[in-house]
Amino acid sequence: MKKKINIFLDLEKTIIESWDMPFDLMMNILFIREEIDKLKVKYGDNISFHIFSFAISDEEDLKTFENTLQASVEANFGTIESCFIASNENLFALAKQKGMEVKEGDFPSDLFGNMKAESFEEMVKHTHKNQINVLFDDLVENSEKVIFHEKMFNQNNCTKIFTFKV
Repeated sequence: MKKKINIFLDLEKTIIESWDMPFDLMMNILFIREEIDKLKVKYGDNISFHIFSFAISDEEDLKTFENTLQASVEANFGTIESCFIASNENLFALAKQKGMEVKEGDFPSDLFGNMKAESFEEMVKHTHKNQINVLFDDLVENSEKVIFHEKMFNQNNCTKIFTFKV
């Protein structure tokens, strides 16, 4: 049985120029589509699309995305099933899951800086376990990582994580 593929898209500098100009759409569409096609050949076409962008940091940002960008993103890729809200609360929860100490007055950037790939990895290890998870983002390097669970080293009991720099 083929695993589900979760495609996560960053927004700023990945598919839009900036959050301040959300109508200036779309960047890197052909590159992202080509990489998705390669993944389909290798892993099948059970794909869902998500947003993983630090630009969406609260409910107001989420509504802005839904009202200005979502239709264009979905027209180019498919239905967006979820948006990660990069609130301090969510990012601090990821840091704590990783065993990082969170002190009063810390900002997520104090803990993660531009470590987008690391925060993505922490999220999918807990929310999309045993699936293939792909992040397209301007702040990551190209990589492939396999995380095996419960000391059973087989392809059915692992989370695959790919990151693509755009």
